[in-house]
Amino acid sequence: MATDNPFKLSQLYTGLTRAIWTNNPTPRGRTAVMDHNLQRIYTDLLIDQVTVPGNSLPQEAISLSRLNLRRIKATAEQSLSRTGLDDETNAHLMETIARIDRALEADRITNF
Repeated sequence: MATDNPFKLSQLYTGLTRAIWTNNPTPRGRTAVMDHNLQRIYTDLLIDQVTVPGNSLPQEAISLSRLNLRRIKATAEQSLSRTGLDDETNAHLMETIARIDRALEADRITNF
């Protein structure tokens, strides 16, 4: 049975990025540490998909990972411009940006 509106891989990546990063880029309160850890784990997963050579992922998944890393970086940069963030959040955002930059640069060099 064919469907007129199949689920796309891009929907999965975009949905996860929005839920984990875009909707709550600077978590606060009691769950902030857990939210930062979830953001870190998800970002690491995308970084691995882009940088680990010889993985068995389809090229579309790797491209979507790269796209979503750029989206996360933009969200983190935008969030850093806010005032009143605590040191933990600032450090988390700055480290995320640095890790994404390193991953995208490594990917660019190895896949040139």
